[in-house]
Amino acid sequence: MYEVYAAKAGFDISLSTIARTNGLITHRYIVCNKQGKPRPKNVDTMDNASTSTNKRNSNHKVTGCLACIRVKVVPGTTSFILYEFIEEHNHGLLSIENMDLSRRSRQLRFTDQRNIHQLNTTGFGATIAHRVQTTLKGGHHNVRGSKTDYTNFSRDIKCFIGDKDAEMLKVMMEGHVKHLDNFSYEQVEFNHELTALFWADDICKCNYTVFGDVLAFDATFDTNK
Repeated sequence: MYEVYAAKAGFDISLSTIARTNGLITHRYIVCNKQGKPRPKNVDTMDNASTSTNKRNSNHKVTGCLACIRVKVVPGTTSFILYEFIEEHNHGLLSIENMDLSRRSRQLRFTDQRNIHQLNTTGFGATIAHRVQTTLKGGHHNVRGSKTDYTNFSRDIKCFIGDKDAEMLKVMMEGHVKHLDNFSYEQVEFNHELTALFWADDICKCNYTVFGDVLAFDATFDTNK
């Protein structure tokens, strides 16, 4: 309920303290995500090493906001009762027009992640993927996640794959050999690295039989690398 209230009011929430007795939850605090105090950063301006170090920029800023609710469990039930509600915030709230910028609205769903990955595999970057979704859904306010969120997810996918992309391709080819009729492939390696790959399925082989020396190659290989 507090999450719905927060979404309509224009702020994000975080789960805070959870009190337990004998392993059972008795109290729970749900707070504004801007609760807390920023950590002080001591920089020695006379030290070139400390001033030249790049600091990570974060969009999340805490302001010491005290807005929250506190609930406790009704003994013998799974219900909670509200015993404290602090409404006032010490920071500005998001307007209705900018609710797509809230943390909740920027969380990518599986379908969003799949679309980003599929467009990446066809040579389109995260920025274009976001632009496509914005066009299809009638505006950025209807799209979950910003361009930065799309770019960050695309980066995470590439970091997860790392240097295993060739191995993943070989595993996929072996799976096609096992499960697709008349599928085969040939690979060329140099210094234990995959340098070339040729594959053909049943349709390709039928076309080659009928039309002769007609072969299809991936002309976007350099783009997709």
